Amino acid sequence: MLTGAADPYTFHRIAGTSAGAIVASLLAAGYEPDELKQVMTELDFSQFEDESSVFRHFKRLGEGFGLIFEEGLFRGDFLHSWIAEKLAAKGVHTWGQLKGLDPKSSLPPERQYKLVVVVSDVSRGRELRLPWDYQSLCGVPPDDQPVADAVRASASIPFFFRPFRMQADKAVTGGHGEILCTDGGMLSNFPIDIFDRTDAEEPRWPTLGVKLSARQQSIDPGLATQPRSA
Repeated sequence: MLTGAADPYTFHRIAGTSAGAIVASLLAAGYEPDELKQVMTELDFSQFEDESSVFRHFKRLGEGFGLIFEEGLFRGDFLHSWIAEKLAAKGVHTWGQLKGLDPKSSLPPERQYKLVVVVSDVSRGRELRLPWDYQSLCGVPPDDQPVADAVRASASIPFFFRPFRMQADKAVTGGHGEILCTDGGMLSNFPIDIFDRTDAEEPRWPTLGVKLSARQQSIDPGLATQPRSA
C-alpha cells in the first residue's frame, strides 16, 4: 500500500509497504501517473521469477531448493536491479536525494524525506521505517544508503522472494554486520498514521491511504482520508 499527504495534485510525502513500496518509491522519485502506468504496462512480470543459474534449466528443482534452503522461491535480483534502474532514470540513487525539509512540519528534520518505506527486520523481530530508522536501529548514515535496497527489502513477499540482507553496524546487530529483511506488510501492512502530526497544530492536508489487495473489502472512507498529516 502507499500513503501520502497531498493537495489534489501533488504528493508531498509518500510511504509504502510491500508492493506499495515499489509504487511509492517511483512516485517519490518523480514519476507522473501516466509514466507509472506505462512502466507497469511494459513490464514483463515473469522476469521476477529469477532462479539461481545453477537450476535455470530445472525450474521445479530450483524453486524447491530456493524455498527450502534460501527461504524463497526466487532470488529477487531482477526486482532489485529493476527498481534501481527506474529510480536512477529520475536521478534518485540514495536517500539523501529524497530529502524534503519543511519548517512547518511537526516531523523532526532527520525524518523529513519525501519517502518512507516499511521493512520487517526478521533478524530482530522489529519494524523498520526507512530511512528514519537507519541511524538508530541499523547504525548506518541514512543519506548514503541506496533507496532500491529498502524497496527490495520491503517488497520481499514471503516464500516468493528470498529475504534481503541489509548492511548494518556490528555494534547494533550483535556483531553480525547485517540484518535479514522481508516484506514490510508482515508487521505494518497499512501505515496510514505514519505522517500524523505530533504537535497541537491543525493538519495542513489529508493523508490518503490506498490498500493494494486481491481480496475485496469495504474501507471506512473516514479512515482513508483524514486531515491528519504533519
